[in-house]
Amino acid sequence: MKNLCLVLPPFAPDYSGVASALFELGGMIVIHDASGCTGNYLGYDEPRWMKSKSIVYCSGLRHMDAVLGNDTKVIKRIVAAAESTKPLFTALLGSPVPMVIGTDYKGIAAEVEQKTGIPSFGFDTKGVVFYDKGLAMGTIAILKRFDPSLVEYKKLDGRINIVGLSPLDFAHFGNAESIVDLFKSNGIPVIASLSMGITLESVKKAPCAQLNVAVSYAGIEIAKYMQKTYGIPYVVGVPLGDGSCMLDQVRRALNGDTTSDTVQEDRSEQRTKDAKKILIIGEQVLSCSIRTELRRLYGIQNITVACLFNSDPALLESQDKAGVEEKDIFTLLQSGAYTDVVADPLVKQLIRNPAIRFYPLPHVAVSSKLCWDDTRRVLSPEMSQFITNIAEC
Repeated sequence: MKNLCLVLPPFAPDYSGVASALFELGGMIVIHDASGCTGNYLGYDEPRWMKSKSIVYCSGLRHMDAVLGNDTKVIKRIVAAAESTKPLFTALLGSPVPMVIGTDYKGIAAEVEQKTGIPSFGFDTKGVVFYDKGLAMGTIAILKRFDPSLVEYKKLDGRINIVGLSPLDFAHFGNAESIVDLFKSNGIPVIASLSMGITLESVKKAPCAQLNVAVSYAGIEIAKYMQKTYGIPYVVGVPLGDGSCMLDQVRRALNGDTTSDTVQEDRSEQRTKDAKKILIIGEQVLSCSIRTELRRLYGIQNITVACLFNSDPALLESQDKAGVEEKDIFTLLQSGAYTDVVADPLVKQLIRNPAIRFYPLPHVAVSSKLCWDDTRRVLSPEMSQFITNIAEC
């Protein structure tokens, strides 16, 4: 019963991650379900939906289709929609019921492509895996399909990609634009930001970059694939506050130093607050970036990151917790080991000790539309003040 949630809502699933990765690329996304999962994605996991022109359909799966496995019906619907809308590609995504009956998504996609001549993808998403895996899956599939290595391309020195950028982690209220602008305004051109503010043409140029900047766990998975396939090194982290720390890390990497750990600066005003025992619960890369800033600016050492969703072992410190669920979070909060907690606002409901100081950090994949209007701008004086408050309260 470890995965049972009594207070927190279900976290965003893999099909939402794939759809998020493909959302801006001009394709047609079809979620194979009876409308519940499609509604879940569009209504609760996709802040861009209301102001977009993206094509997202539900396959309209019914009981007898599930019993008999009526793939012909699905293919006909996708072909008819594709011929009408003329997308750049089609993508069929799975959900729990098709998973149970063993739907062959790649086979369906191959038949759709044969009938329409439009590049088509089939994703074996299940709805029981977290969104970050889906986000990486969707982005890597696009890179593979539209691989520029099939034609001649060359590396462009000093240029970067930002990978793992999704509204499921950063919402859509300026975070993506400000991260891209940070590098561009400091003389570091950005070829592609996967997967916000992106086009299919910029995806095709992404392998030309000298460096990838992974801003989430999904970004790490994408960066590892691009390192193996195209030889592009990567660094990990989210630029916070004025972004200077991450800028320094990227500049060093462009000059040949690709160590992932941000150098902790010696500052005269640093001071260690031994009484502070901070627990950061959230997406791994953002949580670790906040920890780095707290140590760099304030010398606070006793900080534990409890990773929701998936995590990269290379970023875990000995005290960190990987893959925490609601029960794990409750146990950590009742342990008495922490004086301060940073987490999505819904996590506050699990705190029983009134002495714990709580700092809300909304995350779309957790609290969805309940809090996505309150998502913090990572590059802003507000974020700098947020980090200061954690350190000094």
